[in-house]
Amino acid sequence: MVLLFDLTIPFTNPVLIFTLVLLIILFAPFIFRKLKIPGIVGLILAGVAVGPYGLNLLAENSSMNLLGSIGLLYLMFLAGLEIDLRDFRINRNTSLVFGSLTFFVPLILGFFVSYFILNFKLLASLLLASMFSTQTLISYPIISRLGIIKNRAVQITIGGTIITDTAVLLLLAIIMALRNGELTAEFWLRLVVSLIGFVIAVLWIIPKISRWFLKYLEGESSSQYIYVLLVVFVSALFSQIANVEPIIGAFLAGLALNKLIPHSSALMNRILFIGNTLFIPFFLLSVGMLVNLNVLFNGAEAVTIAAILVVTAQVTKYTAAYITQKIFNYTRDERHVIYGLSTSHAAATIAIILVGYKAGMVNDAILNGTILVILTSCLISSFFTEIAGRKLAVTETNKKISLPEQPERIIVPISNPVITDKMLEFALFIKDPDSSEPIHPLTVLPDDDTAKDIFFEQSKILENAVKNTTGSPDKVALHTRVDLNIANGISRAVKELMATTIIFGWSRKVSTTNYFFGSIIDNLLRKTKEMIIVFKPLDPLFLIKKITVIAPPNAELEIGFSGWIKVVVNLSRQTNSEVIFFGQLTTLENIKTVISKTKAIKSQYKEFENMRNLFPITKNIEPSDLFVIINGRPRTISYNRYLAITPRQLAKTNNNISFAVIYPEQKAIFENTSVNINEVSAGPIEDNIERINKLGKYVKKVITKKKRK
Repeated sequence: MVLLFDLTIPFTNPVLIFTLVLLIILFAPFIFRKLKIPGIVGLILAGVAVGPYGLNLLAENSSMNLLGSIGLLYLMFLAGLEIDLRDFRINRNTSLVFGSLTFFVPLILGFFVSYFILNFKLLASLLLASMFSTQTLISYPIISRLGIIKNRAVQITIGGTIITDTAVLLLLAIIMALRNGELTAEFWLRLVVSLIGFVIAVLWIIPKISRWFLKYLEGESSSQYIYVLLVVFVSALFSQIANVEPIIGAFLAGLALNKLIPHSSALMNRILFIGNTLFIPFFLLSVGMLVNLNVLFNGAEAVTIAAILVVTAQVTKYTAAYITQKIFNYTRDERHVIYGLSTSHAAATIAIILVGYKAGMVNDAILNGTILVILTSCLISSFFTEIAGRKLAVTETNKKISLPEQPERIIVPISNPVITDKMLEFALFIKDPDSSEPIHPLTVLPDDDTAKDIFFEQSKILENAVKNTTGSPDKVALHTRVDLNIANGISRAVKELMATTIIFGWSRKVSTTNYFFGSIIDNLLRKTKEMIIVFKPLDPLFLIKKITVIAPPNAELEIGFSGWIKVVVNLSRQTNSEVIFFGQLTTLENIKTVISKTKAIKSQYKEFENMRNLFPITKNIEPSDLFVIINGRPRTISYNRYLAITPRQLAKTNNNISFAVIYPEQKAIFENTSVNINEVSAGPIEDNIERINKLGKYVKKVITKKKRK
């Protein structure tokens, strides 16, 4: 009789193995957090306990090695995917300095210890010293959870990790070539050619293919995720072909897809959820399973060697972090975050030592000491990152500008099922990333017997849209209003919810009223003072490469001037796209001043006066661009009648352009040429005498015109 349930130790039953692993992933972080210990430590120690050198419940077999390798690649991929490319470019010189320090300081000090204290030969000392230079971002999940990924200390550590690991792995190839007598011109040629081919394939070919795939897989969430995984492992495979560790390929895959997977997208939510829930915990468990605590009982020599390796590993990494702090005048907490992230040794470390061990360059004592280096460095890394990261998160929060009394609330009226998902995606992209407020889709139902059927139909549309865009129903809050007039229903909802922004989809229908968008927009522009955005989507937003913004004369005098700039900045950061502003010189100077106070974006400012003829601008608009028109409400100081008719002309003559029309927040609306001077001069304009004089002349002109009538 064949027994279906096998309790052989170590476990061989795949169901039992996976059950045990899931129990550890579920309870270990929870229990250790209750003990005020980082959850990552719990997973590593759990791996020690159930691994081959502990209770021996799990063997270091092909299945665990496979899942652990996947977790490591996934971890490096997330590091590349979540990095802010603009901040990374700003900090690239700093990253280069830190990467050099975290490579050379451990290498030089480690060589001194290996050669003069441990008495190893030249090549063996160089191999062992290179081990001290490696680092694995094992505490990256802590940084991600604390929300300080964009901090400069974190950014340069991520960049430095790639620099030092690449250098170490190249050094390993050179050391082994020297040992085998293969360090010839052919070796250097093969190495250079393979590296160049690898970088071109990952950073140039893959992004072009990915743009096409992700565009035509839009709405197929599972297929998109499988494609992303394929890119990660193909990139890792390319790196192996180029004789570079696969973790470098996984990181570059994250950089290659960085622009195509916005941080607020549903695809990013799925990538983070699956990685942090399953793959990365498997990697942490596999690291713990490498640790053999029995080496501490193999005699005084083994303990001495292990202690020297552990101390050298920590001292060298702390020295690199300390020098970096002094050079760039970082804070103490930033130094500790750099040290915490960079001090952990894992896969690359054991890989280097195993290569040397199999080649007979290092002995058992070094191998066992390296295992202890991995354990202690991972524990120290987790503690330092958790403690310093929390302090840094508090400091970052205190630096942020306090939010206004009225929270940001975005209303998205639901009408066209074809573009509902794109409207929600647009709302997520322009939303303040620091705001916890959900998006507010709105359904206005007619006051008749069809209301119930329309409600259920639109609820289904919204459910599918939420699934495809946000990935989480917590990010939206559906509202329903019953009214005979759609515009009245929306304006009522705006007042009740105290909304700040209203987003409409473009309608091709032209009513007989004097406004080209139709009576709903026409009425809302008169009845509301909040910012209104009319959006005509074409391709998915992540495909946007450039945003062209047309700002009318006197745009800087509007109350909502900084509000629409914030929308453009958020959109630029989410899509990693360049922004080109066109307008009068005075307007451009004011735009530049506002943007300088926000997070940096790549922007250009081009003087343009002739709003009657936008053809010199529109002729250069490509399908991958977003064309944004800023225009005031009719009879306001920044209203331009030529800009008002441009969207309809674009829709007729060039249907391959995505565009948005933004009507800024307007607290003073001139209705029937009546003017309230107190309202017009209120707000931030009081702080600028030049603006007051200019606005006063405009008000005087309006009043004079009324008296003549």
